[in-house]
Formats: sequence, C-alpha cells, structure tokens
Amino acid sequence: MRKRRTTKPASGSPRPAVVPGVAVAASGVADSGSPPRIRGFVVTMRVRVSVDQRLLDDVLTEEWREMFYRLTSEKAIASHLAYNLVQDRRLSSLDGFADQPEDRARVEEIFVEEDEDDVEEVEEPRRRKERARRAKR
Repeated sequence: MRKRRTTKPASGSPRPAVVPGVAVAASGVADSGSPPRIRGFVVTMRVRVSVDQRLLDDVLTEEWREMFYRLTSEKAIASHLAYNLVQDRRLSSLDGFADQPEDRARVEEIFVEEDEDDVEEVEEPRRRKERARRAKR
C-alpha cells in the first residue's frame, strides 16, 4: 500500500514546512580522513500551487512572452511558478513577475510518496563521469 505524506503551510506562511524523514541525500561517516561518501536519491514530489487569475491575465500576453518566457498556457505558468516557489524563490524575484504581489501565487501543499519503491538511488555524477571516461579508453 502506498503512503503519502502531505504538508501544508502554517497560516500566513508563504511556503510549506519541510517534510522530514523522506529519502534525501545522505552522507556516510568519514573514516581515517577519507571524505564522506555522498549518495544521491531521486524522490518524486507533487506540488499543489494556487495562482491568482489576475496574475495569469497579466502574463498570458504575446508581449510578455516576447520579453520573458515562451509559456503559452496557464498550466505552463503554474508549473514554472511551482518549480521556483518550491525552491524558496519569491514571486517578485522572478523575471516577468517582479510587479506581481507575493500573494498571487503560493504553494498550498507538497505531496511526497513514501513508498520506497518510488525512491531511486542514483550514482554520484563524478563517479559516472569517471566511469564513462574509462570506458572510452
């Protein structure tokens, strides 16, 4: 059975609380002076974002697309905003949205799958590059 953890922001909070205990990058314990082994994991999250219709009306214009982004639908804009807001960026710090009040777009919930079958461990980029280099020889 799949378990799903959700988190909602505290009232008045612009972003949700961090969901602890879900597979994240972990480091091993350094022994005898060697650097810690950093492991990478891919964890899938779904984000529920609310966007004020006035913001969408302001940015879904040809002039706006020519100056900023080639986002042509409300869904594309919502996806772009969700990506940036989850990374703790403010709406007013995003190109094309600087004139918008902060409350016109916000993350409402973040859904994180807790089924370990949905978490994928990935190889460190440095080791992947080294292995690819060796394979070319």
